[in-house]
Amino acid sequence: TQKQDLDEDKTPLKTLRRDPGDEIHWIRKDTVSVLNIPNRTVHLYISGSCPADAVAVILFGVTGFLVHLELSLMGDLAVFHGASLYKDGRGLLLLGKTNSGKTSLSCLLTKYGFSYLSEEDSFIRMESNGSFQILPYPRRIRITRDVMNLHPELGLMAHEKTLVQSMDEEVFRIDLREPFPESAPLKKVIFLDNNINHLSIYADKMDKAEAFFSLLASLEAAKIQESPDTAREDLIRHNRAAFDVSKSIIDSIAITRLKYNIIRDFPVLPGIILDILKTG
Repeated sequence: TQKQDLDEDKTPLKTLRRDPGDEIHWIRKDTVSVLNIPNRTVHLYISGSCPADAVAVILFGVTGFLVHLELSLMGDLAVFHGASLYKDGRGLLLLGKTNSGKTSLSCLLTKYGFSYLSEEDSFIRMESNGSFQILPYPRRIRITRDVMNLHPELGLMAHEKTLVQSMDEEVFRIDLREPFPESAPLKKVIFLDNNINHLSIYADKMDKAEAFFSLLASLEAAKIQESPDTAREDLIRHNRAAFDVSKSIIDSIAITRLKYNIIRDFPVLPGIILDILKTG
């Protein structure tokens, strides 16, 4: 991508506030967005004339904020707090509460032929034919030491920096163009329920009402109270699109709940997840 000259018009498209007196100006001109933070300027470069045909290159420091704000302007897209991977062209979304094992399982599944898309924020886009595509959102992968230390045979490293194809030391790219290189169609959604009181592993299909509520609770954009006030309207609009995407997901994809004790069951979970992904 090429840098654009923004000197012609520096009128902020939006003024964002994090703290009283701390103004962040988000300027967008043609294919370039500039985030002006006090004492720091960050450029977001977009190739193409619109976000639907774009590659975003973002500095690590403000990655999450910029990506969520840019993608909130797109329709038919939802951002879930969850991990996503794929195998044999079938995409898998892993959702669950904090410490449910999303990141740990992401690391482990890559040893069983899965390709990694994201372990934290999963971007799901609804296509014109009603299918769903998981966009890649690579990050550094971290795994907790308790799981690693209890299962040294798995060869996992705690807090190991993992680099994937679309990431390097300084910037990374999110490719929003067709046909979404290094992405996959969403075929299965699994809610991870990790609890030491679970006596055995158990998987069951969630009813639509419960699944819909759980999907909505997993939406990143639902946390609009944590966002700058003047970005609220964008995120509210995105919430509407995410609501529609979530409703369409439960109407077309079976949602499975997987109950387990991660400390006890961690080594056998990949086989069970593989079986779930192959069904349907």
